Amino acid sequence: LLKLRQLARLFISCTVLNGSKASFWFDTWTSLGPLIDVLGPAGPRALRIPLQAKVLKATRGNLWNLPSPRSEMEVALHAYLTTVPVPSGELEADFYSWTIERVKSEYFSSAKTWRIIREKQPNRSWFKAVWFKGNTPKHAFHMWVAIHDRLPTRNRLAAWGMLTPTSCCLCSLSDESRDHLFIECPFSKDIWRRMLQKLSPTSPMFDSWAQMLNWPSLAPSQSMRTLRGIAVQVIIYNLWTERNNRVFRNQMLTASELFKIVDRTVRNTISARKTRKYFKNLMVVWLV
Repeated sequence: LLKLRQLARLFISCTVLNGSKASFWFDTWTSLGPLIDVLGPAGPRALRIPLQAKVLKATRGNLWNLPSPRSEMEVALHAYLTTVPVPSGELEADFYSWTIERVKSEYFSSAKTWRIIREKQPNRSWFKAVWFKGNTPKHAFHMWVAIHDRLPTRNRLAAWGMLTPTSCCLCSLSDESRDHLFIECPFSKDIWRRMLQKLSPTSPMFDSWAQMLNWPSLAPSQSMRTLRGIAVQVIIYNLWTERNNRVFRNQMLTASELFKIVDRTVRNTISARKTRKYFKNLMVVWLV
């Protein structure tokens, strides 16, 4: 966190009232930014104001007290000071604000701050399959990892040089890759088939990972797209959980038993969000 202090400093501005709290050199109390950055190390000597001085130090009576400007930046500072009131001891204490794009906020917004500091990239083709209103964070994160093919499937472990069986632990019919485990495996197909019977009986079985990712977007309404997205994420998450239980705990569920867990998880997700706009009728749709 200490390493982020310089980054956070860009968002903190000070409103000067009595001038006894704001640092003349280090706080952002002018539109120019911290004056030590504007005028440089020679600034304190040029303006005859000590490095640790408060803004009040730059006044005398009810006037600003600075020497005549000798550089363009000093001229800019003088021009700015003509637009703001001179600090007065009769006023309240200076205060600090979290400022984003020159708009001062009474509270800190992590979302707004992240939008400013993050490296912006075009939306990925898969982003709606991961991030949508009403998702469960752990399911969405797991989906994101799966989309990037970063789950430690057996074929990846073998590629890393680990001495491990490569066959799918759900069916033992093929090597365990992401696409086989979640799409091609007969056990997984059974789970998908049960889900499709509920939400889209006329839809064909998924033939590829890309087809599965695109399926929620084909729904006729936003509510149905949300329900499909939830169901897909819940199934991907629980198939991976079943895989891990078989590998590490020697515990095994049938497809019917696993789908009961999927069914209960989807119901719980809908119930927890039933007051939201796109969730009001989803329980009826899921239970039909």
